[in-house]
Amino acid sequence: MYRLQSGNDHRYQSYFFPVTDASHTGEVRRFSAAACGILGFSELRQARVSIIINELCSNLLKYSHEGHVILRICDHKSALSLEILAVDHGPGIADIAAAMADGFSTGTSPGTGLGAVKRLSDVFDIYSHSTGLVVLSEIHATDKQADSSFSLGAVSVPLRGETVSGDAWCVEEKDGDLFVFMADGLGHGPLANFAAIEAVNEFKQLQWTGLEHALACIDQRLKGTRGAAVFLAHAQDKNVIEYLSAGNVRGLIQTEGRSKTLISQNGTAGLRITKPKIYRQEWDNDDLLIFHTDGVKSNWDLTQYPGLHTGHPSIIAAVIYRDFHRDSDDATILVVRRPR
Repeated sequence: MYRLQSGNDHRYQSYFFPVTDASHTGEVRRFSAAACGILGFSELRQARVSIIINELCSNLLKYSHEGHVILRICDHKSALSLEILAVDHGPGIADIAAAMADGFSTGTSPGTGLGAVKRLSDVFDIYSHSTGLVVLSEIHATDKQADSSFSLGAVSVPLRGETVSGDAWCVEEKDGDLFVFMADGLGHGPLANFAAIEAVNEFKQLQWTGLEHALACIDQRLKGTRGAAVFLAHAQDKNVIEYLSAGNVRGLIQTEGRSKTLISQNGTAGLRITKPKIYRQEWDNDDLLIFHTDGVKSNWDLTQYPGLHTGHPSIIAAVIYRDFHRDSDDATILVVRRPR
């Protein structure tokens, strides 16, 4: 069972809860209450979260196969929120518009679930496909809105049986520049988690003088740890990203019809890195920037999911996780969308 402690940084990990029994709803609700306490939610906002959890879990129990909830604490430029993803392997919903209307039900319930979830959410999105349904609900800690020129979504789930992930990631804006980073600590469990978090912490505190300098600092910081595969990207020009990597974190530029894999290099930060080479790639307005660790299979193809490209980045990350994660490792997917 996951444990949340005030003062710890929880932003880099998602919290996975299977929902296949009525008792699981209580587990999700208790954990979300603890997260709300850390985020400083008012009683009213906590009540909204509780209702949303009840409705989404109820739908999973009634209609889904191997349904689960993924929770994440979000910090969009100091605008805190709780993100809730309800994910299933069912047949999906043929008519989403009808399903959102109060009174609609394919079962014996009053059919107010998804409509109520949308009304209570500050951010809401839904995606249905023959492989299943994904529902996103995000509740802000306060009325403060995120001041950001991009949107992002992430799913970062530890290997089953572990309470922490050996993966970590970071997305930041500084003076109009975008910085994206992902680390995959070798192996899994607490030691891999320590290496990945150390890498992210080093990346965040850098006085930025370029990608090569950043990688050298991260490599030095990870000496004496297990080491980590890392991927660094920097968008200074709004239409171009520059990037470099060490290890098997995968990066892609995803358009609506195709994907462009970003070149990766061998090595492991903290153990052995070759002379890094910086690459550059065009990043157009409608393109997605997607990273994932090797806990996710590389054969996913967004063109097989009609309409998914335009969905919220967290919905996209959840679909890729659901259909392509490996059961033998931590799995992380990060999706970044430029402003339209």
